Amino acid sequence: DGPVTRGLDPARRMRGWDHAGDWASDLQREMPDATLLFDDRKVMSALTYYVQPHPFDAVMWNPTGKRNNHFEMVTDIRGSEGEDFLYVIRHDWPERAGSSFAESKLIATFRSRAYSGDVLELSAYLLSDFKGYK
Repeated sequence: DGPVTRGLDPARRMRGWDHAGDWASDLQREMPDATLLFDDRKVMSALTYYVQPHPFDAVMWNPTGKRNNHFEMVTDIRGSEGEDFLYVIRHDWPERAGSSFAESKLIATFRSRAYSGDVLELSAYLLSDFKGYK
């Protein structure tokens, strides 16, 4: 019996998400009027599991209206004009989204390393005053 290694860890892909959930929970408490917004099914799935209290109102960015996953089928920010969002993403800020909000501001980043080569990085933006999809 020795330590679990990267190659033998059955939960490797989920390592760090619990800490990311704590991070996102803290952000949500600081900005309770901003709805959690995601553009990645895996990120949304993991964080809606770990964020406390559970973000039942979390939504998926989906300007095309295509329904490629569960979250795109059951959430939609159309009709949410004027509202603010806490946009949690795994990649760089998508410039195309900027025109849909009066203001966007990077407010926090998260980085966790479970094993060498396995890095979970997230960024959170406060998006103010949704103008509708552009």
